[in-house]
Amino acid sequence: MPFAAIALIAIMVTGSFRRWERAMLVFIVITLLQIPMVLMSHPDWGRAAKSFVVPGIAGGASSEAVLLIIAIVGTTVAPWQLFFQQSNVVDKRITPRFIGYERADTTLGAFVVVIGAVALMMTGDWAARATGSHGQFVDAGVLAHLLGQHNPTLGAVFSIVLLDGSIIGAAAVTLATSYAFGDVFGLKHSLHRGFAEAKPFYLSYAGWSWSRR
Repeated sequence: MPFAAIALIAIMVTGSFRRWERAMLVFIVITLLQIPMVLMSHPDWGRAAKSFVVPGIAGGASSEAVLLIIAIVGTTVAPWQLFFQQSNVVDKRITPRFIGYERADTTLGAFVVVIGAVALMMTGDWAARATGSHGQFVDAGVLAHLLGQHNPTLGAVFSIVLLDGSIIGAAAVTLATSYAFGDVFGLKHSLHRGFAEAKPFYLSYAGWSWSRR
């Protein structure tokens, strides 16, 4: 969305790491809407608990479920995240004595992301069961529309969570790319620097953000 791209660019070009970080924390707080979202979807807790303890693949190893597992792993284990974290930690200007806190932050963040992913999948499962549209989803937008038909509030919350997650992802990917761009070409690349000090860094971020609108 153009508005989201403009918002990301505006947040980033303030020339303040702290302002950027606080803005990202606001988006992260919005992801807490996943809690009421999954509760409104009336999940099958018993089935979820059983599948967690005794995992299985519906349809067997040759089914389309395997493709879903591969897709989940592929979107979760992404090399760009390593580049982003390394550059962001350096840009945050923390000293080695804070590495322990950084590791704890990474571990906690990983658990939060997994819980959020589970909430989204359980909500999608409810949508499939409630609408009888199993296997007919084209994208998440269709899912939001179907949820809205059965529960307008749930559809709205799901849409907000989806948009919020997209903004966070776009912010991280484009910033990681801009960090790497600066590293490769030996350019100034830091959120602590203003636009006048690091024009290529900010312009690359703006360009990639706009291309993802």
